Amino acid sequence: MVGSRFSYEGQVGLGKMLSYTSQLSDEYHGDILGILLIAPFLRFLPFIKQSYQKLLAGIAGIDGSSGKIGMKHQDQMPYTRAFIQEILRYQSPVPLGLPHKTTSEITVQGFKIPPNTTILANFWGSQRDPKIVTDPNKFLPERFIDSNGRFVNNDHLLPFGIGSRQCIGEQIARMQLFMFLTNIVQKFQIRACKNKRLPSFNQGVLGIGYSPHDFAVEFHQK
Repeated sequence: MVGSRFSYEGQVGLGKMLSYTSQLSDEYHGDILGILLIAPFLRFLPFIKQSYQKLLAGIAGIDGSSGKIGMKHQDQMPYTRAFIQEILRYQSPVPLGLPHKTTSEITVQGFKIPPNTTILANFWGSQRDPKIVTDPNKFLPERFIDSNGRFVNNDHLLPFGIGSRQCIGEQIARMQLFMFLTNIVQKFQIRACKNKRLPSFNQGVLGIGYSPHDFAVEFHQK
């Protein structure tokens, strides 16, 4: 599977993966958005083997290897939720949000901003701020797990924005991320291609959104 432009190579299990993804999309009222959201996640897995193994362990304990995972299982899967939240933090899908304008003069920390000024929110910066996140350049889903093993959010991390202009599709996006990631990982082992190098874990293409460079991974049905 080649990301970004979504051209597909004949890797093992790929046809079955695409068919399965289509079924999931229909069943959970998704669309191509689900595939667009999940593809960058798949690139991460070969890089973060220890976290990937913990993700697999959490998924394996839900309804066995043959049952489909649904949103009703989310509260039983704190590590999975933490894993998704950490990817959204580590590589913000929309690093600078969408541009907005001031409607009147405002003052922020002593700086006057006149009306009709274009404003960009640096979500990437806040999610990599060491005052907010310990070891921000490390991929650590455990930062969202408390001492009792429960998922806890960090209200300072805002991958979908904040306030009245917060992304209205956040709940759908989170649902699709959870459903597609858990069910694909449950059914397929994802590996880096032997003859193709994955792009750097820390590099991507910045536009309105942040996406990975083209990449190829193999899907092996379990």
